Amino acid sequence: PALAPDELAAYLAATQPALPNQWISIDPLDPERYDAATRAADLVLRIVAAKRAGVPKVFFNDPLNARAGLVREDGSASELLLPWRTAALSLSGARYLGTLRLPGGSENRLFVRGRETVAVVWNSVETIEPIDFADDLHVSDVWGRAGEVVGGPPGPSIKVGPLPTFV
Repeated sequence: PALAPDELAAYLAATQPALPNQWISIDPLDPERYDAATRAADLVLRIVAAKRAGVPKVFFNDPLNARAGLVREDGSASELLLPWRTAALSLSGARYLGTLRLPGGSENRLFVRGRETVAVVWNSVETIEPIDFADDLHVSDVWGRAGEVVGGPPGPSIKVGPLPTFV
């Protein structure tokens, strides 16, 4: 069965010594049981869990599946194509760095690639998270839309919720 993000992280941590350089394939949640936002968040968080565990290759199982794939029968994009693309572009070639304790209590995972650091941040409730990572922050949601960095005391902040945000 498909593993939830936390279950996948535990599985990968347990099997990593025995199976170094393992590749994984991710099946999306059932579109008849879950809405698009839940499916997108789950997909991105499972990719994050795999990258955190050091999995070098993460594949989407059956991307051309007409019911639950990345591309529909008519060639148009499904609601999961952009979250897949956003996560892939943000985390490709990145190495897991750790987490930060954020003032708003949001979950986060930090990755580094060259001189660039990428944070994936989410929270079970909508909140404004003070975040002072750098002078030049770029924020996007799972669909790749640019997010807003709000200035003011105590410094730069971003809106965070159940859908992961890339910083």
